Amino acid sequence: ANILIGKRKLKEAEGTLRKSIELKPDFYQAHLNLGVVLKDLGQIKEAEIVTRKAIELEPDFVEAYSNLGNILRDQGKLKEAEFSLNKSIQIKPDFAEAYTNIGNIYKDMGKLNEAEIVTRKAIQLKPNFAEAYSNLGSILNDNYKLEEAEELCRKAIELKPDNPEAYSNLGNILREKGKSKDAEIFVRKAIKLKPDYAEAHSNLGNILREKGNSKESEISFRKAIMLQPKSFTAYNNLGVLMNDIGRLQEAKRYFQKVIELKPDFSNAYVNLGIVLKSLGEINEARKNFKKALDLNPNELSIYLNYKLFLSAIPFSNKQIRQEIDEYKKEISSIQKLNQIKLEKNFSFSTYCFYLAFKNQQDEKEILSSLGYNLSKVYGVTNNSFEIKRQLENHNKRKSIRLGVCSNYLYSHSVNNFFGNIVKDLGSSGIEIILFRGPESKYDNESTLYDSYVSKIINLPKSHQDGCKVIINECIDVLLYPEIGMSNYIYLLSLSRLALVQINALGHTITSGSPNIDYAILCDDYVVEGSERCFTEKIIRLSRLPVNFTTPILGESKFKRSDLNLPDETFLIGLPHTSFKYHPDFDLILDKILEEIPNAYFYCAESQDDLRNKQLKERWGFHTKLILKRTIFHERVGMNDFLKILKSVDIILSPFYFGMGNTYYQSMSVGTPVVSYTQDKFQTRFPFVGYKQMGITNPPIAYSPEEYISICKKLAYDKSYRKDLENQIISNSKDYLFNDKTIYKEYLEFFKSAIEARKNNSTLPNHWSPSNQ
Repeated sequence: ANILIGKRKLKEAEGTLRKSIELKPDFYQAHLNLGVVLKDLGQIKEAEIVTRKAIELEPDFVEAYSNLGNILRDQGKLKEAEFSLNKSIQIKPDFAEAYTNIGNIYKDMGKLNEAEIVTRKAIQLKPNFAEAYSNLGSILNDNYKLEEAEELCRKAIELKPDNPEAYSNLGNILREKGKSKDAEIFVRKAIKLKPDYAEAHSNLGNILREKGNSKESEISFRKAIMLQPKSFTAYNNLGVLMNDIGRLQEAKRYFQKVIELKPDFSNAYVNLGIVLKSLGEINEARKNFKKALDLNPNELSIYLNYKLFLSAIPFSNKQIRQEIDEYKKEISSIQKLNQIKLEKNFSFSTYCFYLAFKNQQDEKEILSSLGYNLSKVYGVTNNSFEIKRQLENHNKRKSIRLGVCSNYLYSHSVNNFFGNIVKDLGSSGIEIILFRGPESKYDNESTLYDSYVSKIINLPKSHQDGCKVIINECIDVLLYPEIGMSNYIYLLSLSRLALVQINALGHTITSGSPNIDYAILCDDYVVEGSERCFTEKIIRLSRLPVNFTTPILGESKFKRSDLNLPDETFLIGLPHTSFKYHPDFDLILDKILEEIPNAYFYCAESQDDLRNKQLKERWGFHTKLILKRTIFHERVGMNDFLKILKSVDIILSPFYFGMGNTYYQSMSVGTPVVSYTQDKFQTRFPFVGYKQMGITNPPIAYSPEEYISICKKLAYDKSYRKDLENQIISNSKDYLFNDKTIYKEYLEFFKSAIEARKNNSTLPNHWSPSNQ
């Protein structure tokens, strides 16, 4: 039987052990070994029975008490497991295996400090105990002590090169550190050594999910569940994947299964709450967040999920204001929670992203309060930045060291705006270190950075460890292209990590962070009083702070004729994400259709079915014509999208937030964009773009009435529309796209900001390179 167990021929081993017991019913060692085999075969109840029989036959059987503890742990009977293992230590005080098993139980209980103590005791008793090193590495990983955790697992492998648990644990640690390639190698090694190792299959699934390989990830999770049907972690991981890829009902079922298997697992309630929110089941979501908070009352991320919420698709202005007022109240309450900490990497959202689309006048106040109150919570900010050390490192170098911290430098609108800037700055001779957040995706665009930045660092999942990584690189200027679009990046922005820290406004709203020094705008973006919207100092470049590559229209299957519209139809493009449509814009859209009887909207649907449903319900309730005269289309590839932009007659820029990426794409195909420009800088991108191109009589409105009037003029005055199209096609090539010199203004700003920092100062508000 022992030989068969060593060869992982467990069913044969089971039969042999049963024969042994048949021949000698009081052979307690055979009962013990059969319990081990049955546990590995997933027959956990019978494993408990035969192990208890071993203890009955030999009451001081140390190994049996230890194994029974492991079996009870697998059943979630942690208190009983702890008792059984303590019994084994009582009989044999130097029993190292029992100490490491108790460490595993404490880890399951969330008592990481206790787990660490008893597992170190196991190593003290047995210095070459490979399993204890591996387990301690796993415990330290959960406690975010990643460097020592990695060392311990490598030590475990050195002591026992065929130890699959150590390889799997090391892979998990490397994944946490953002080293996904190495992580995958080690976890696959664990599976090769032990093909039926459920936890390793689950770990591999996580690695593949984060690499964007959802199909292979799903296979790995399902393999883990097949091998260990009661693995709540595998079900939880599968639920996270289903949520990521939009299979929400499946995600809901899997998280419910996790709760059934482990009712005290707070992470499952959080994840279920997130899915329920996405499904529109807000009250049920809140119940689950409350349950998670009851289980883990001092965890900030759970509190934020429970308390903070802003609708992506609000039904009315009244709802917007009610939600904003409640949001402000809950932000203020954070500082009153004395015991609250940010300890775990639960998924959460501050919802600050959606503030930019609500047309509220107190955005700066809200985000300042959010940044201030979160910064006071233990575990959020990192306070280890030392300006003296950073300046000493800067003075030793001949060039600027620029850090770029982003989750979106792949085929994404943020990359379209800032990718070429990073490339141009790299070509200028400065040193660039690219910090990718844990949610970053990878594709052909992302790999291009390898050739023109000095170093790429994948930040670990723990944002505190991420802070340490950035500080250790001694960055002069830290550029954040899109604060507010990722909670991980947002939390980083609340700490001082570099001499100079900049919000590049890939998401056009102030950061609210007390540690972000500047926001990069341009002259025509800024109006009188713009500084009242920002916690940062405004930097005014001479033109749009973007180097946007001209989009190339490739082969497309889209044909306007396939829409079966009358020839005289005036087709208006609404190619925007659903949350950009403010309730005030609904009536304007309805009025445009009323004033232009031959007009139809061609509207892009969201990938989120609930948002589509909510927007259509709002339009159906508040307007008469939109749903009757709108053609909705699913998301399409870039070539088809550009062809759609070219095929519509005009495109409407939505009220209060406006356009950015889609404006450039529209200009590349010559389709006029109608925009309502206000003093709020979020509305001014089309205005600045038209002015930069020198477009005569651009379709820019300064009131809702003028907006409607311009749409009518474009519908009925074909010569005006044609003239605009010709101007756009001609002028955009020279004055909008491929701005290969704007990076010089960035560089001049960086140098000046560093010099000011050396003098313990900052540049004045509205500083501009052109004025130097």
